[in-house]
Amino acid sequence: MRLSDAMMLGSVTCRMEKYNWNSCALGCAANAVGIPNWGNVGRKRHELIFQAWPWLLERCHCALCEAVTADRIRYQGVEHYETYCDHITSAFDGQIVYGTMTLEALIDWVRSVEPQPLGLPAPVEARTGVDVEEQVAAL
Repeated sequence: MRLSDAMMLGSVTCRMEKYNWNSCALGCAANAVGIPNWGNVGRKRHELIFQAWPWLLERCHCALCEAVTADRIRYQGVEHYETYCDHITSAFDGQIVYGTMTLEALIDWVRSVEPQPLGLPAPVEARTGVDVEEQVAAL
């Protein structure tokens, strides 16, 4: 299941609390796909979330994350790049819980950056011109 779809489906299962792997945007998604909830400690839940959506650990190249990364390198000398997970958790903890952004807006952003599902194979063409008796006889 795509992360954006899981976030939307699981949104009714969360209290929307910041700094809580069980009740944030990613916690909503985890609930939707059945990733276990171990209470407020979030023990290993983030690892299971990253297994379900490994692209969350990739570098986010949006303008905001690139600016944060550049500032961190410039002022702190730390070469740590913002990931998609960092972007989502920062938006949730800093904006959604305070009402300056909606969960739906975050889900729309996730939908715009998440990998597209692999295409399904084309359907097999139905045999035409063969009636039921011929099909039964062929068995």
